[in-house]
Amino acid sequence: MPGLTLITAENATLEYSKDGTRFVKLPFEGDISASGGEAPENDVVTFSRIGKVVGHPRVPSLSVAIPSYVPNLVAWTDILDALTKRTPLTWRLTTAEAEFFTASGAGNTVAIATTGAVTFAGTKPDFMSDEFAEGMAIRVGTAKYTIDAISDAGAVTVRPAPTTTVPAATEYRIINPSLRLGPFTASVRSAGNFELAAEGNLSTTLELTPRAQLPAWVIV
Repeated sequence: MPGLTLITAENATLEYSKDGTRFVKLPFEGDISASGGEAPENDVVTFSRIGKVVGHPRVPSLSVAIPSYVPNLVAWTDILDALTKRTPLTWRLTTAEAEFFTASGAGNTVAIATTGAVTFAGTKPDFMSDEFAEGMAIRVGTAKYTIDAISDAGAVTVRPAPTTTVPAATEYRIINPSLRLGPFTASVRSAGNFELAAEGNLSTTLELTPRAQLPAWVIV
């Protein structure tokens, strides 16, 4: 049966930009979490019946643990300056791509129909094994097609389906795609607070407040 797709933190990057164009990697980031943003709910109570209504979803907050805080880096000068001046920065979070299968040779091809059905020829990945799973992608050239379903017989369907048929192509790959959240605009709510434990190292937590709802994750 198919395996499990895991989007891991290994080699992921959190970057910021002062102009929305040139991005700088934030060094030594650790755990990143988005929390809050749930829509409020209210009970509607009458004499004989009860209902509930929900409001608009709120914007979540982001918290970034920095296990190794190196305040002499220019990145922290920029971030603390943005905090002091209340200037929002542009941010993006990107996970790393991992490759699980590489096809080579003229007879080993993949084709994709406009229905999303995938046809392999020659030596092909075994989608009945636990090496592959939904959420991985087929890369053909620079295009990447998300594997949305794997049938009990190992048939693969991608979605969104291509608008035109992808003809049989060689040199395709099965990858765990790189995903990106952003770019999005967020203000620095807290930065510079630190902890320096005995027999430990300098660490801090960066708190960000997005200006609007976070965008959807996309393949890059």
